[in-house]
Parts: sequence; C-alpha cells; structure tokens
Amino acid sequence: MPSTVQSRCLAFLMLLLVAIALFVGPPAQAGLEWDGPGGRWEAPTLATEYHSDVRGLLVETTVVQRFSNPTGDWLEGRYTLPLPDDAAVHGLRLRIGDRLIEGEVRLRQEARVEYEAAKLEGKRSALVENQQGNLFRTRVAHVGPGETVEVELRLSHLVRFEHGRFTLTLPLTLVPRYGEAPNLDGAFSLLETSAETGAAPLVTVDLQIDPGVPCSDPYSPSHQLRLDHNAGRYLLSTGSEAVAADRDLVVNWEPLPGSSPTAALFAEQSADSAYALLMVVPPSQPGPRLARELILIVDTSGSMEGVSIRAAQASARLALGGLAPQDTFNLVRFSSDHQVLFEQSQSPSPARLAQAIGFIESFRANGGTEMAPALAAAFELPVDPGRVRQVVFVTDGAVSNEDRISAQVGRDAGAARLFAVGIGSAPNAHFLRKAAELGRGSALMVRDPADAQARMGELLEQLDSPLLTRLSIVSDSELQTLPQVLPDLYAGQPLMLLIRSKELRGKLRVEGDSQGAAWSKSLALSLRNDSGVGRLYGRRLIDSLEDQIRLGGETVELKTEIEKTALAFGLASRYTSFVAVERTPVRETDSALRKLAFANGAADQGQPFAATAAGWKAQLGLALLLLAAAMLMWIRR
Repeated sequence: MPSTVQSRCLAFLMLLLVAIALFVGPPAQAGLEWDGPGGRWEAPTLATEYHSDVRGLLVETTVVQRFSNPTGDWLEGRYTLPLPDDAAVHGLRLRIGDRLIEGEVRLRQEARVEYEAAKLEGKRSALVENQQGNLFRTRVAHVGPGETVEVELRLSHLVRFEHGRFTLTLPLTLVPRYGEAPNLDGAFSLLETSAETGAAPLVTVDLQIDPGVPCSDPYSPSHQLRLDHNAGRYLLSTGSEAVAADRDLVVNWEPLPGSSPTAALFAEQSADSAYALLMVVPPSQPGPRLARELILIVDTSGSMEGVSIRAAQASARLALGGLAPQDTFNLVRFSSDHQVLFEQSQSPSPARLAQAIGFIESFRANGGTEMAPALAAAFELPVDPGRVRQVVFVTDGAVSNEDRISAQVGRDAGAARLFAVGIGSAPNAHFLRKAAELGRGSALMVRDPADAQARMGELLEQLDSPLLTRLSIVSDSELQTLPQVLPDLYAGQPLMLLIRSKELRGKLRVEGDSQGAAWSKSLALSLRNDSGVGRLYGRRLIDSLEDQIRLGGETVELKTEIEKTALAFGLASRYTSFVAVERTPVRETDSALRKLAFANGAADQGQPFAATAAGWKAQLGLALLLLAAAMLMWIRR
C-alpha cells in the first residue's frame, strides 16, 4: 500500500497532468472543433503562406490565405492582415480549385458595393481594403461546404540597410490597438462584432534571397528557419512545420568585410516614365558631440505587459547611461494618465540619476495608451537653451489614432527631434517610423529584450550628432524625387531616394554638409529592369499626399489626387481597394451565409523569442511532462 507521501504525490501528479493539458492545449488548427446547436463540429480554419523573392533591396512577396470550410454551411471569412510598413499592394487573385479570378483595383466605395452585390447574388468574391497604416482586411464570401478557397495578395516592399546590416521584416500579427480608429466610410473597425470568431492562422514562410553583394549567411533572430544554398541564392523556410502567428518574422544578413555598399541603384522603365531607387550610405566619421537635453517618454500601458515593459525599462536605463556631464534629462511615463519626473530637465548628477532609475523601476504595465497628453507634456517642458532637445519615445505603438499622433509630432515638436523605439514582438512599425519621420529623427525596433543593449547603442550613436545635413540633389535630367525634402542622416542610416523621370541618363549628385565640410556623392543613372520600383514610387507618392492630410486635414483635392495616383499605379490605398468576383452564382440566395472573423495571433509578450518554431508554451509543456515522468518513476519505486 502506498505511503501517505506517495499518495499525495500521486494526487499532485494527476493535477499536474490536467494542468499540462489545460495550459498547452491542442495544437492550433489541428482538429479544432466547435460546440454548436447541432452538436460538435470541426471548425473552419485559415492558413497563411508568405513567399518572398529578394533581389538586393527589392522584395516581391505573395501572401496566400487559405480559407477551409469543413462545415455544412456557406461561410464568409474575414481577417485583419498586417503587412510591411512600406508595402505597395498591387495584386489580388481568388483561387477555387483550378479556377483563377484576377482582382481589380477600384475606388473604395465602388469595390465595397461590387463585393456586397456579389454576396447578395450568391457569387464567390474577395475584397481587400486598407484599414489603417499597414493593416489590411481581407474578406472572402461563399466558401462552400467542404471547400477551400485561396486569396492571393501580391506586394512590393524593401529590405532595410542600417548599421551595416540588411533586414527583412514580415509582420505576422499585431498588438490590439487602443482607442477609436479613424472612420473612412465606416470601414475601420478592427473588431467584427457581428461575426463569429475563428482561430488565429498558422503560418509558413518561404524566402529566396539574392543579396547582390557577398554576405554572411542570412539568419533569423525571431524564428528557426531552414537554410539552403542554390546557385548564389539563399533559401530560407519554416519547412514542413507551420509556426504560430505570434510575432514579426525578422531575417538579417551582413556584407562580408570590404563588401559593404556605399551606393546602390535600381531602375525600371514603364510605358511613359522611368523610375529609380537610389541608396547612398553616408560617411561614418563621427563629428563633435552635441550637448543634449534628453527627454525619455515611456509607455507603461497594459499592452506593454511582460517582456515589453522589461525591455522598455532596460532601454530607458541604457539611454540614461549615455548622458554626459554637459547634458540634461527628464522622464515622462504614460498609460491612462501621464507623469513627468521633473518640472524642468536636470543635470545627470548621481542623486538625480538614482531618482530616475527608481522611477523607471516603479513602472508597471496597466491601463490605456493615452499618448497625446504625454507627448504634449514633453514638448511643452521649458526650453533648455544651448542644448539640442532629443525626445526618445519608447512604446509598442499600439494605438488606432496613429495619424492624429503623427500629426501632433509634426506640428508640435518644434526644434526637438523625435527618436522612436518600438518595443515588443510585433510593434506598430508603420506608425513609429512615420512619427520619427515627421519628428525629423529616426526609428528602431527592439523586438527581443536580449537585443536591447545593442539596439540602444545604435540609438545613442545617432543621438550624438547628424552625419549629413542640408542634403540636396543635383542632376542633368529633370527629376521628381521622393521625399521632396531630404532628411538629415544619422549614424547607420542611408539616404533612400525614389526618382521619376522621362528617361534615366547622365549623372546625379547628392550634396550635403558633413560636420561643417562640403560632401558630395555622384552616381551614373542608367536603365535596368528591376521590377517593382515604379510601384514603390507610387506608394511613396501616396504616402507624401497622406502626410499632407495628416498635417493639414483632408481636402477634396488631396483625396482626388490619392485616388488618381493609386488607380494609375494599380495600388490599394485608404481610398482604393481590390475586388475579385466570380461571375457564376454558387449559392442559392435564400440560404444563409454565416460570417466568420478569424482572430489574429496573440503577440507573444510573455517570453523572449523561442529557440524553436514550437514556441514557449510547447517548451514549458515538455518541461512539465518531464517533471511528471520523473515523479511517476519515483512513486513506482
């Protein structure tokens, strides 16, 4: 007969096994079932595939969403899809078995009317709308009983080259946005209140990378990817095992010593215009350090809970560690309310720094995300003469009124420079880069807290002083350039310029001021065949027009110009959408069409990046199972 200790251990073991089952749960999407009025039934699923072809800085990505319906009902599926923050969405296909239906770009309201009419007539159809920023909503109507319908989205975007490192980022999920979203004809709800909810998708990724320069093997700090080589190209994939959509996918590669580019040109000829993408890397010689007033604004809202708040605290401490005796500093914390540490900025004495560290250590993640009052409080602090005001904004960016916040930065920052630090596994990079652009600073993302020290080191290097100022373009040809006003460049930042001209010929010279001395870089313009450059120019032109709306409000002229540009380049925008309709009805109009909104994967804010694709819950479940097995062996002794 077992001893009392063994009996208690046996009882504990049974509870532990139950906890494992409840905590880890069944694999997402694997045999998922729902309970309904007619009993238990298998749930509809959504699987997502990303196929990216990288050539130098240019990326062409195809996103395939596969809606599968094992039920006996006709379904409409909906999903909010985050895309790269510079994505030019230029194609939509609807695939049902062997049938392929090409989508077309329409004015937003026209596309909505066409989609809703097709729904009423029982026709298969798909609609892709830009919700806000880099968020798009896909809708597919009439996924029949036992059917699988594919929605294929095509987009052009860019690899980033900063601090000597190439980076490709594919957003796979989003942190729920706080507050009310802007309302463009009622289309901007991130929640489908009238629809049932389906499980978040699993994701597979397939990348082909031709870096264009000799480089180290690409690697992913966010996911475990399989790496293969084929004729000078790198192939990376998730393999046969899909991964949870709970964080951004990041892939880095670095030029080999002596191979780092100083300039790059990509070009494309269309029927009536030539387009070019130009990257110029500035000289890396550091200049004299500026005396600065550093204002740290730290997000302590509920969405920052877990790893994010700890990474924010670490980032703030590191920023304070970069202060020099001639600097001053202040801190602002915000959630539903905000708190300013000092009435005016202070010198970094040991006592003041200790007070600031104590303030940072007291941060707890809870409440809403009221950014606007905190930014206003920072901009309204008494001006510190003789010092450059630098505002470091540490947040996950999880707000829905991002246009309003970006406009506030552009309007109220004055002489201050805003540097955005995106925190968490899925920060709102689109908003943070836009706020930094309008605040004449820069943005960086800290997706892994283990990376905080290195990334903040890059930021502190940028805070010392701009490397290039007063930039301008001189050319033999008549050029239209974006951005129209060239930004100052900081350490590790290249100049990225999109160009439109009747023809590309002659030379282009970039001129500027480098630490008080004249600097220039000349490049020969030549025609190439780099697909996607024209679309990227169109996307950047739309973005510049949207900036005018952010800063000055919407006008009929600006709305019309965006519509005209988006239709000319065949792009989705806030005023244009893609729609695809099968002409033959498949559902009797008197039968019901159920709505199903698929959830986005919850951003993994509880643990640093997993070492395997299985994720931290599976790893913890395995540890608990090993503990249970050890206890069982001890009981049987």
